[in-house]
Amino acid sequence: MTLKAFGVLDSSAKVMDMLSHKQQLIASNIANMDTPGYVRKTMSFSEYLGTNASPLESKINEKFGPIPYSTETGEAVNAAEEIADMQQNYILYSIASKEMNSTITKLKTVINVGQA
Repeated sequence: MTLKAFGVLDSSAKVMDMLSHKQQLIASNIANMDTPGYVRKTMSFSEYLGTNASPLESKINEKFGPIPYSTETGEAVNAAEEIADMQQNYILYSIASKEMNSTITKLKTVINVGQA
């Protein structure tokens, strides 16, 4: 149970990091919406996770987590689209946070029962 719980915590932390990075991109898009020449930036989770990564990159991602990066879409920023992305991102972050909290609560229970 304990080793599995740490794996869940690690996975949840990586997901939360990805979602945090995406939130920063959305905020940057909104902040630069009226900047001449600025194009919308986004992040694909499959690209972020490195599905086509080299063996070395895969090992680095496993050890330290994936390195966030963004891609330019070539599109102008649409405020309504950014707000919708922000809301979706918030929901996903909340789910990951609840999963992490649940796992921490389970770990605390295991520790407390073990001390009794």
